[in-house]
Amino acid sequence: MKEIIAIIRPCKSYETKNLLAKKGFFALSNYQVLGKGKGAPGGAIINDVEDERKQICAPQMHAKTLIDMYVRDCDADEVIDIITKANKTDTHGDGKIFVIPCENALRIRTGEKKDEAIL
Repeated sequence: MKEIIAIIRPCKSYETKNLLAKKGFFALSNYQVLGKGKGAPGGAIINDVEDERKQICAPQMHAKTLIDMYVRDCDADEVIDIITKANKTDTHGDGKIFVIPCENALRIRTGEKKDEAIL
């Protein structure tokens, strides 16, 4: 199993979830988050009067949507392709996808384990 975490633009959230559902990937968690990529800090540079050092404070955070889902190993590449196609605009801020191995899962109600627990 794999955990797939995608951080995307909020305006692409509906399209992404719709495309995933059309391919049979319904199980996911959706969060509204704030974040900052690797670009310029975007914060104000202030002078600290006490020690006369310049400091960067309060970098600008951007609204993003975080989608978290667990899939079988054999489905991971398809899910990544769907998310990529739905979110690629070739501009800064398209997002990131993280793929993390998941050792086990357990459905509490039935006791199903591993892939059966997420299907």
